[in-house]
Amino acid sequence: MWTTSAQHTTTATPAAVWAVWRDVDGWPQYDASLEGATLDGPFAAGTTGTITPVGAGTLPFTLTHVDDGRAYSDQTVMGPVAIRFRHRVEPHTDGAAIEVSVEVEGPDEDAIGPAVADDLPQALAALAARAEGRR
Repeated sequence: MWTTSAQHTTTATPAAVWAVWRDVDGWPQYDASLEGATLDGPFAAGTTGTITPVGAGTLPFTLTHVDDGRAYSDQTVMGPVAIRFRHRVEPHTDGAAIEVSVEVEGPDEDAIGPAVADDLPQALAALAARAEGRR
């Protein structure tokens, strides 16, 4: 299994970060790797949605875990490959600490993982800016 993670601190509150994450339609506004995202129901474990990476087709994903206001996980399955994202926000001095980890499991995971996660630090910085009201 291929894994990586990235962290970012922000002056935004954990609630502000959480609000940006819950706005699935808005994910492309801070994640430049996405052209679109939808959610087919509530922001709750088991709810499905779609993501459209730039230059690729639309892919299904499932929210696999939601700890409201603190953390969520999602999974996208493409044939024999599973891509899992884990998102966490916690209070931090004068704001919040954000962490996102990525796991890729399956054939070519060592090639797919870096392609999926190469912009993770930039996406976290843009997420923080959006939560701070700067974007």
